[in-house]
Formats: sequence, structure tokens, C-alpha cells
Amino acid sequence: MAGAVEIVTTDVAEFPLQKAQDVCADRTLNVAEDSDGFAGYMHEKGHFDVHFECSGASAALSAAIPALRPKAVIAQLGLGGDMTLSVHAMTAKELTLKESFRFHQE
Repeated sequence: MAGAVEIVTTDVAEFPLQKAQDVCADRTLNVAEDSDGFAGYMHEKGHFDVHFECSGASAALSAAIPALRPKAVIAQLGLGGDMTLSVHAMTAKELTLKESFRFHQE
């Protein structure tokens, strides 16, 4: 939480969303059930300063880029194989990509 104004968690399953709400999330969105629920965060130049991507799914990260403000930070934690990203969109917003490999024992 560390001073965050708003914590929004997205997923395609209810169990992880409920866990996020139990520990810190202000809002949870099931993007499998409500694909437009995240759209409100994409207005103007974006809403979020930091994005933690934990799934390792290329589509999840790509979908979040329009919701990030210029100079936002992406913390890439998930690893699901090679990812295709819009380097153009990331460069245009001057986003910073930081990686950290996570695995079960941690």
C-alpha cells in the first residue's frame, strides 16, 4: 500500500480477486466478466503511476499500457514465456520496465 491513493486489481478469476480485496485492494475487476470495467482508467493519458504485472501474460501487460500515465513504472513479476509488447507505446509514454523473477518458494 505504501502511500498509494488507489489500488486496483484485475484478474480473470474470482479467487485471486477476493484475496486481493482481503489484503489491500480498493477495487477489483474481473476482466473476463467485465471487459470494459478497466476502460475508465484509460482516459486522457492514463491513470496509474505503477503497474505490477504478475500473470506473465502478454495480453495482460499490453492491456494495461493505455492506463499508465507518462513516466509510469511497470514491475514485471510474472513469467509465462516470451511476451510481445508494444515498444512504441511504451517509448511514447517513457515507461520504465523493471523485472523481478518470482517463483513458488518465495
